[in-house]
Amino acid sequence: MADPEKTLLDLLYFNPDLIETPDFEGFRLNQEEITEQLNLARLNNYLTLIASPTLEKRWRRLQNFLGL
Repeated sequence: MADPEKTLLDLLYFNPDLIETPDFEGFRLNQEEITEQLNLARLNNYLTLIASPTLEKRWRRLQNFLGL
């Protein structure tokens, strides 16, 4: 079973059309739940291992959207 960090990165990876705020709003993500459960260090480790500038860019946009 994937952890929350990997699941979130998979969501971003498999949805390359996630670019702007309305795109993220369409997923109706629970900001409070994500903030409580997300381990940013683990997520950043995954990003380092994956080494995809495009995925990192999507993550930064989602991070701004969520206010993390």
